[in-house]
Amino acid sequence: MSGDLVVVGAGIVGASVRVPVEPSPSPLFRLRAPAGLVRTVVSTEDFDLRQVAPDRLIAAADSPERTLAAVRSTFHGAGSVELLSTRLGARPMPADGEPIVGPVAEVPGLYLAVMHSAVTLAPAVGRLVARELVDGTVESALSGCRPDRF
Repeated sequence: MSGDLVVVGAGIVGASVRVPVEPSPSPLFRLRAPAGLVRTVVSTEDFDLRQVAPDRLIAAADSPERTLAAVRSTFHGAGSVELLSTRLGARPMPADGEPIVGPVAEVPGLYLAVMHSAVTLAPAVGRLVARELVDGTVESALSGCRPDRF
């Protein structure tokens, strides 16, 4: 990696920087759905869900059958939702379970944005990180997420 600024979102940096992150297996389901069925990130006890294309959803959940049934019963007009694929993802799990977001003091130009709940947190964290990196602000909402807590 090289550049004035490098943002690492996977938790694996290299031998010179230890990031306390382990892989956490997570079933991920891609679903075909009517366009516009979901307009935001949705997190329920049954699934974490977001729209990834006009007619595609991605869900992190335990069972494809239960997820499909839950999505169909949660949203009006979701009767035609169908399962397209299933895979096992390896989400990064910070050692303390909390997101790790911010600059790494030991490596100038290195910024981490690592979290387990990216399906639900990525849109909000992405906006906060962009403001920090583009505008040079320090986002107080990220204060408990800084890498220097380890």
